[in-house]
Order: sequence, then C-alpha cells, then structure tokens
Amino acid sequence: MNWDQNENMVEQILRTGMYAKLYDEERTYGYLTYLTYRMEDALFTWKKESDADGFWADLTWEEYIAFLQREKTLLLAAQRVLLNTVMAFPASAFDFTLTEAEVDFPVMRYDSTGMLHMAKLYSFENCISIVEFLMFRAERAYYPLWKEQRGPHYTWELYIVELLHSRREFVDPLSRAFRNALVQLNFLPAWQMIYPTIQEDTEIE
Repeated sequence: MNWDQNENMVEQILRTGMYAKLYDEERTYGYLTYLTYRMEDALFTWKKESDADGFWADLTWEEYIAFLQREKTLLLAAQRVLLNTVMAFPASAFDFTLTEAEVDFPVMRYDSTGMLHMAKLYSFENCISIVEFLMFRAERAYYPLWKEQRGPHYTWELYIVELLHSRREFVDPLSRAFRNALVQLNFLPAWQMIYPTIQEDTEIE
C-alpha cells in the first residue's frame, strides 16, 4: 500500500465526522504515545536479538532514539510501520465479548532520567487521526452486531448517535475491544518487511 494514499484515506474518513469520539484528546494522545513506543520498541528488541554482534550490539535505548530521529529514511519507515500496522488490523480481531480490558499499558524502556524517551513521528493532529482511525475500525466491526439485533432500518447514523448518547452497557464492549486491540497490534512483521530494504542506508557507523 502507498503511504500517501493511506494517509489521505485516513484523513478522508475522519474528516466526515461520521464516527464517535469516545475519548478526549488527552486520552487519545496517550494511546498514540503507547503505540509509538511499542512500534519503536519492536524494532529495537528485534535487532538487539538478531544482530547481537553487529551495529545494534552496544546500542542503548537513548542512542537508538537519537539514531531514529537523525535518520530520515528510518523515520519515514517508522511512520509506515505504525500506520500500516494499524490499518491492517482485521475487523475480526476486535473482541466484543471481553469483560475486562487493559487499564495500564506496560512500558519498559526509560531513559537514564527515568523518563519515557521516544522519537516524535507526526504532528499532533496526525497522531490523533491514527488512533481515531483504529477506533473507527472498531466501530465499523461493532455495528453489524447491533444492526442484526435492531433490524434493517438501523442505520449507521442512528448507531453513531446511540454510541454518543447511550448507556455504558452499550459502549463498554466497544471500548474494551478497542483497548485490547492496542495491546494486540504487532509491529514486528512490518519491521521485518521494511527494515531490510533500508538497512544499508541507515546503518552507517
């Protein structure tokens, strides 16, 4: 899939406004921070394990983040990995039967000052769009379950209104499925496909 086409499609879908924003911007940005961290950690963990005697052998997390921020080719690859992984998450993987979902998302990589040190990939607006697109996908997957119960006249517009104004019993399964999806996203396959194509250009000692 083409990066520019993917980004435009995300923006077009979200620009319609025909989805429910279930979280405020602060919470949404927190989810994006978690996804960005996991995407960056996936490459770091993989290369530390698979390149134990090479370029990555003695690279610290702080050095890796500086490397990621410095190398434009790698930074663009990271953007593709994040967006493509979110977009590829299948509708069938949203689990609306969960009775519980993640409350705290574990983060293991901190810099020497105890802060979460990460490379910034997007503007704030684009960051929010990526998370909201995943929520939109969850809402699309949740809709048929209710249309089957409510009948053929239950439109998408009625469904969105109900999401925005209904009781927790209606919204909570969607929210739990979405939060579970944040944990289930696997960034490694995309890295394993993309990174070898840029490795020679980025690993210059």
